[in-house]
Amino acid sequence: MNAHYPRMTARWFTDPAAKGPSAITPTFTPAELQAFEEILTFARDPANAEMELLLCVDAAGTCEYGRSTGRKGAPFTPEIDAAIAASCGVRQWHNHPSQDSLSHHDWLCAGLSDMVEVLALNDQGSIFVGRIVKWDDRLHGLLESLPRLAADLEMHVDGLAKDRGFAAIHLVAMASLTGHMLNTALANTMPVRYAYALQNADQRTIVAADALSIIADGIAFAEQAIQEWLDKHAPASDAEPL
Repeated sequence: MNAHYPRMTARWFTDPAAKGPSAITPTFTPAELQAFEEILTFARDPANAEMELLLCVDAAGTCEYGRSTGRKGAPFTPEIDAAIAASCGVRQWHNHPSQDSLSHHDWLCAGLSDMVEVLALNDQGSIFVGRIVKWDDRLHGLLESLPRLAADLEMHVDGLAKDRGFAAIHLVAMASLTGHMLNTALANTMPVRYAYALQNADQRTIVAADALSIIADGIAFAEQAIQEWLDKHAPASDAEPL
């Protein structure tokens, strides 16, 4: 093993033993806290409204392996590729200029290795974390379909909110949190690890929507959509009919 890449033994923000999504209170090392604050400052700068900052940090929370920036998405550098290829454990931390929570690209990144954990940070300071401990071949097609499922969910949730008299002040925030609801449904349906820590503004939106059952009904809608996709794309059985 390359000593430059200390192997991860603990400290995942996603619990490998957990089933389904989980709310967490992460503990940061000084180096992680510095990375967190740098990304948050970047995300809150109006000049970076369409820009993403990606930091690849070591699993132990002591150093940075590489970084990049890009419009809408930040590309991997050779240093980041090398850290992932070492399979010793890395965290991919970034802001999300287009949405909150993890995108299908984030999940595909997590699928590169069971030693990769992806963390998305929004400008409120909420974090959304994903890890795929064991790859399931069905995930590739399902993850590619997530943008369409997310659009369907956003329309559904918007309809629920308007029908149930949800406060207009929360509507924009709710639209951005549909990705969180979709990933919650994904973790309830597939063997992926998803964790989150919502800050005050996002938590208030969730609580207000939860009071009208918008969250539960939105997640149920997403779970049904995911299950219908899985049923439609189930692998053909090799067994002969009786």
